[in-house]
Amino acid sequence: MIDIRFMIHFFKYCFLFLLWATAITAKAQTDFLFSDASKPSYFVASIDLNDSLPKVKALVNGKEAIFVLDNGCSILVINEKYWKKKMDTDTNIVAKGVGGAVLAGSVYIDSFNWHGITKNHFKAVAANLPYLGDSICGLMGYDVFKDYEVIFDYPNKRVSFMKQDSTQNRQWSEPSFTRIPMMMNKHLPVVNIRIGNDTLRMAIDCASTQNLMYSRFISHSKDIKGLSSTVLRGAGIVLLPVLQGVVAQAFVDMVEFEEMQFTFDDTAMEQISQNLEYKIDGLLGYPFLKQYKILLNYNHYCPTKIY
Repeated sequence: MIDIRFMIHFFKYCFLFLLWATAITAKAQTDFLFSDASKPSYFVASIDLNDSLPKVKALVNGKEAIFVLDNGCSILVINEKYWKKKMDTDTNIVAKGVGGAVLAGSVYIDSFNWHGITKNHFKAVAANLPYLGDSICGLMGYDVFKDYEVIFDYPNKRVSFMKQDSTQNRQWSEPSFTRIPMMMNKHLPVVNIRIGNDTLRMAIDCASTQNLMYSRFISHSKDIKGLSSTVLRGAGIVLLPVLQGVVAQAFVDMVEFEEMQFTFDDTAMEQISQNLEYKIDGLLGYPFLKQYKILLNYNHYCPTKIY
């Protein structure tokens, strides 16, 4: 079974969109997953952070294509609007968004190459992703890079990947860092964050342009300022009203994060949590990642490190 979820938020309108897909045959899993892909030991990818979405470039069928790097999505997903070729229907794939069903299927890819991560002659999940427009090829999901330690270096607009294995203890040539405990909740890394007197479990989603939290947190917290209304959209349906505000100060372990924008919505959070192994209190996206270089170890699920 393949579980796909992703979140895309745009600052101006705070779009929210979730998708999950299911494939039940062994052949489908071989097609959609990158377990048989060739992967280099180390590479660095530049990222474009326009609209606060981390965009990277890969080669698809020999041509340069732009993807949103999205660890909140479990696998590679192709944007049907960008593809412009016929998307094959597939009864093994079911896709739903916050606001309703989403057209989904599969497309055939001759070759894929992202900084040496290569896979040839395979089917990829495709879906109608309206908020990506027709210039972005799709979502670069967790399965593509789960074998690596990953440094999300938003301040310098790059992401670094180092493969880890049991026979070789490779070390980053980086300055000292602070270790922060991390848990995995399916494909999402979860950290404890302290806001005032509350300690919350937050999943890190590199493609979220704002942080997200249950709205009930507003009523008993004195640490939120500048509350205002905004628009929350999912699968073509506008959900009103929702609130957004700024958390002036928060801590992960002893590391301080300042002036982080949050959107508050219980419905969205319930839909996220119900597809995870255990309930979380929110998501941490761009306002969190932009403040430090943050390392996540997807291979051994070691503690998060921030330095």
